[in-house]
Amino acid sequence: MNPVSPTLLATAQAGVIATADQGESWTTLSAAPKLVLIDWADDTKVVGIAEGGAIHVSRDRGATWDEESDVTGPVQAMAAGLTPQGQVEVILVGETDIVIQEL
Repeated sequence: MNPVSPTLLATAQAGVIATADQGESWTTLSAAPKLVLIDWADDTKVVGIAEGGAIHVSRDRGATWDEESDVTGPVQAMAAGLTPQGQVEVILVGETDIVIQEL
């Protein structure tokens, strides 16, 4: 969930979907790549991981996306946030390790 607005993002077979009304209605973010994990870093930045391991970042609430990096190995969970300097970072949880990566 967006830390400032009520917008919730989710990954689905249709792609990334969003709701701002507690799930009453959903829209597909057509510009978003096919992602398997997604999290808000702050109120405008979103980080997602694609099936193949590519890390994608949107800096405009999901309107546009950039491929920033790749993950080595399977990711079971992730969390996104900002460093004290305002840089996007992601915490990736794999089968045997945890990696923190700045994007």
